[in-house]
Amino acid sequence: ATKKEPADRGGFDLVVLGNLEEAFAKLAEGLAATMASGEPARAEAAAATAAMEAAAGSTEAAVSAAAELVRSVAEDVRAAGAAVRAARKAAARWLPDAKVVMDAYDALVAQAAELAGVLGDFAALKESAPEPEPMAAEGPEPVAAEPVAAEGVEVGIEASAVLGATDP
Repeated sequence: ATKKEPADRGGFDLVVLGNLEEAFAKLAEGLAATMASGEPARAEAAAATAAMEAAAGSTEAAVSAAAELVRSVAEDVRAAGAAVRAARKAAARWLPDAKVVMDAYDALVAQAAELAGVLGDFAALKESAPEPEPMAAEGPEPVAAEPVAAEGVEVGIEASAVLGATDP
């Protein structure tokens, strides 16, 4: 009936085409109603999709920040490990180092005690020694020697210089 030209169609063909148009119209109305009833759900799904995309973006930022924090903490752990190793080495060297320091201190204490003993002995000797006799205030007068010529060279020597006396 649809293949015939509109002028060639009979009454039955027109009834079939009318029924067909009514069925298509009902289907189009049902489809439009279904689409209209699904519009709020589609809007909700679009809003949920936008919210999830925003959440995914913030989650990616949080993951990136957490990864940076993990890298920073890993560096801190490596530095702390190095500090612990250094502290262990220092602790292992502490006793020998302290022994060297204490041995040097003990040597200084022994020297101080020995010096105190020597000074005490000196003070005791000083107290027990007799008073020295006064020395003569005047000694012999220095004698001047005559210059002596030796092979054409003149040399002058004072007698006091030969005897070890100082110049007056």
